[in-house]
Amino acid sequence: MGIKGLIPATLTPFDAQGGVDYDELEQHLRRVCSASGLYGVAVNGHAGEILALSSEERKTIIARARQVIPPHLKLVAGIEGHHFDDLIQQGLNARAAGADMLLVLPPFDVRPYRMLANHPESVKAIFQRLNDEVGLPMIVFQYGESSGVAYSLDALRAIAEIPQVVAVKAACFSTTTFVEIMNAVGDKLDVLAASDA
Repeated sequence: MGIKGLIPATLTPFDAQGGVDYDELEQHLRRVCSASGLYGVAVNGHAGEILALSSEERKTIIARARQVIPPHLKLVAGIEGHHFDDLIQQGLNARAAGADMLLVLPPFDVRPYRMLANHPESVKAIFQRLNDEVGLPMIVFQYGESSGVAYSLDALRAIAEIPQVVAVKAACFSTTTFVEIMNAVGDKLDVLAASDA
């Protein structure tokens, strides 16, 4: 895919009643887009308070961002869900609202599912469904090792074979782990350094 440049994670502002402040969101997005060296802009990530947003709010944020973000910049939309049909629906919603790429947060980030992050077949099955049913390029969000839901290197190798998986956001806590990810999948995927790590 050749991702070159920055993909800043944007914030989601809220009003005093706890609803999304869409006007402030658009101003924030314009400020972010004025920076140089951007490849794209990400919405609905952790900084974007994805867990506090309804499905409808997530869609609206993507649609409003698409109106503001210049067409030469990629709109990357975070999706998350622990029910796999819901995760697919989140991807379809993002595509319909104008996203160019998905940032897929780990669907195994709940205690009963955590062991599946180390099970290559389970991980691959989820990303294969997203590939087949949504059809947008995907950035895999690799959480840090201490999270309990970091994908194993074998799982990353398995999903690196999926055509629409184009990058890994490596939010790892050591350069050793980053290099291990690079060595495992760097010949097939872009490995992105995450500022939060």
